[in-house]
Amino acid sequence: MSRLPGLIVVDDASRPRIVLPGTQVLGLAVPGAYQKDPALTRIVNEEYADTCWLELSGMTVGDALPERPAKPVKVAADATWWEVAALVARLHSPLVAVVDQERLLVGAITLDRL
Repeated sequence: MSRLPGLIVVDDASRPRIVLPGTQVLGLAVPGAYQKDPALTRIVNEEYADTCWLELSGMTVGDALPERPAKPVKVAADATWWEVAALVARLHSPLVAVVDQERLLVGAITLDRL
């Protein structure tokens, strides 16, 4: 994931639709059966695990979104440090979308940069 804390997915108007922390992005790539039963992960060899990534080819971000996504974690462009820090702490999100007055995405704040 190139050290990115997650993804901000926007709609056609550039408004944040969902903010996915890196752990959730990784979860999209790991088949659900392996997440539900850790014993399965012990029986998979590395060669087979490498082929699992091929199943993701052609998949769009939209295909991977949860059916009922949570509201995106976002703040106004003029939000204070305290507002952002409180939001990050309350919602456990290492990534916050920054929006302008029209609610269009203008940037992001990561936990590392807070």
